[in-house]
Amino acid sequence: MEIRELNNSVKTEQLSQGFVSRGDVVYFKYDDLADVLFVMFASPHTETVVHHIDAHIGLMYDPDTLEVLGFQVENFAYSFIKKHRSLCELWTNKSDVKVDPARVIQSNEAKAWKVIGAVESAIRPSIQKVGLGLKVPSTSRFSIATY
Repeated sequence: MEIRELNNSVKTEQLSQGFVSRGDVVYFKYDDLADVLFVMFASPHTETVVHHIDAHIGLMYDPDTLEVLGFQVENFAYSFIKKHRSLCELWTNKSDVKVDPARVIQSNEAKAWKVIGAVESAIRPSIQKVGLGLKVPSTSRFSIATY
């Protein structure tokens, strides 16, 4: 699917409304082997199709309804965070030097929200460039779950 077709086909009602109707959980995962960060606003077991909108960012959407259910960021630690200072500082906290930073963030909900917020800010220009809206839910209304 071309970017022009994506703009006309993919539904972003949940993206633009902060995923209010998806439930109370945001699913967050960092796969250190693949170096991919996943953020899902539906069960991670939900079937999705990934459409890459640039070299790092893939939108994950329902193949039947075409509603965007989350996003993934590839080459996250290797190259993506290096381009975004706020993310780099969160991901490489000096106190976490001897511990895998991904596991620390996954076990610390407050820090996970900071990472998700920083990722949202970093990917917003790419998402807007293809004509889509994005609004990450408020921390007071949702909780983080890892998978």
